[in-house]
Amino acid sequence: MFEAQVRQAFRRLLVEHGFVVDSVLAGQRPEDGVVVLSCATCQLRVVAHEGEVRLEWGKGGAWMDAFGLHHYLHHQLGRAGPVSVSVPGDELASQAATVERLVAEVVAFFAEPGYAERAAALARYTEARRAAQRRR
Repeated sequence: MFEAQVRQAFRRLLVEHGFVVDSVLAGQRPEDGVVVLSCATCQLRVVAHEGEVRLEWGKGGAWMDAFGLHHYLHHQLGRAGPVSVSVPGDELASQAATVERLVAEVVAFFAEPGYAERAAALARYTEARRAAQRRR
C-alpha cells in the first residue's frame, strides 16, 4: 500500500523526470515503509513511520536530509517565502509538492562535475545555520 501511495504522490518525478522505483521495504503497518526512487544522477528515499514522512537525497550510498538540501537550494536561488509546500491533511503529498518545486535543482546539485564542491558548500551553509541558531 505504501508503494502505491509513493507512486501516486511522486508521479511527476516518475513520469516527467525519469525516476524509477528502485527498492521497496514494507513496514509493519500498511502506511509505513521505505521506497527509494532513482534517476541517473541521484536517489530519493521516502521513509514513512507512524504517520511521519521523512525524505533523504543520496548519491553513492551517502544520504542527506532533504529539508536541509531544499533549504540550501531555495536560498541559493534567492527565493522568498517558505521552502516547504503544505497540503492540509496529507504529509506525503506535502513532501512531494515540495520536491517537485526543486527537483531540477536537486538533480543538478548531484550532477558531475562539481558535485563534491557543491556538497562541501552545503555542509558549510548547514554549519553556519546551526551556529546562528545556537547563538539565538
